[in-house]
Amino acid sequence: MRILVLGSGPGASNARRLAHERGLRLARHALDSVTYIVTDDTVSPRDPKVVAARALGVHVVPDTEFVNQPENWPPPRPVDGSAVAPMAHGAGHARTLRHSHGHAHSHGHRRSAQAQQAMDSLFRAINNADASGIREALRQFVSVVWAISPLLTAGLSAPIMFGHAAAKLKSVVAGIAAFAYAGMAIAYITLFAMEGQNLADGEYGNVNPIAMVSLFALLFGSTAHAFMIRNKVFPPRAADTERPARVVPTDEAEARVLARRERRVRARRLLKDDPAMADELGIGRPDLELGYDDGGLVDVNHAPAEVLAAMRGIDERTAERIVAVRELSGTFASTAELVVRADLDPEAMRLVDEYAVYG
Repeated sequence: MRILVLGSGPGASNARRLAHERGLRLARHALDSVTYIVTDDTVSPRDPKVVAARALGVHVVPDTEFVNQPENWPPPRPVDGSAVAPMAHGAGHARTLRHSHGHAHSHGHRRSAQAQQAMDSLFRAINNADASGIREALRQFVSVVWAISPLLTAGLSAPIMFGHAAAKLKSVVAGIAAFAYAGMAIAYITLFAMEGQNLADGEYGNVNPIAMVSLFALLFGSTAHAFMIRNKVFPPRAADTERPARVVPTDEAEARVLARRERRVRARRLLKDDPAMADELGIGRPDLELGYDDGGLVDVNHAPAEVLAAMRGIDERTAERIVAVRELSGTFASTAELVVRADLDPEAMRLVDEYAVYG
């Protein structure tokens, strides 16, 4: 019997502990043959592994159901550890699969083996997929389409593009370019319309050079200009490139560390999106003892020296110096300021950044 526990919260940690106590084997990753998948409240129902497992007949149960079951749960399953939900048609085949220990029909064995092989292939593709790389590739594709849109729209999209760039970058130069390209578009449309009217009236003449210059400037000039500023309008997402890959913990200690990290991420998001609630919860202020677990965050600008000294990377003397500097010359905006103004050891920046917030 092998189960896979997904999630980084306390529920998943408790499920792993109980699985060890019940003598169940824990799968380390989704490529192992698993009989059950146990999830906690940190796992979305739309997680690709959960969706794939349900589609292929693997039982997915919440951690609360797993914890509340008697010690002899789950019931015995086939010794090969393959997916156990009925994959064949009809109740007779389902019964054959459920009681396949030494009595399974060869067709049932083939269906079970095929289902397990399909699930392993799907999980392998999911595990090897780089979601951040896919998102960045899509962003780059959109940025290229954005830059060549003047060629695709006879230059008419150039004013809109550069208006968007001016608003996003707050650039006066891009705003002036948007007005210039709008003037060119109006000029060439008007002049070409006049030439068309002359042709309709039976008058023949040369194409207006101003119309041609405006058209070529919109087609090629605005396209070249767009490629020049494309990386500014569509910069690579730092959060996507720096976010660590999600790790499925393999023991209780790792699960606890990952759970606290997740709490820090949530608390930082709350501090940014709803400062009033963050203040009421006391995020970064363990000295207030308000009962909210923020994963160990410390508000450098308001926490007392003894709380700062408890942070990794900050000793008592540094903590006292931080308090003295902030009282004398104001609050800090970043850990880099701690290095400059409070003489924090530069080698401790990574540790301090993990826990520090600057409210």
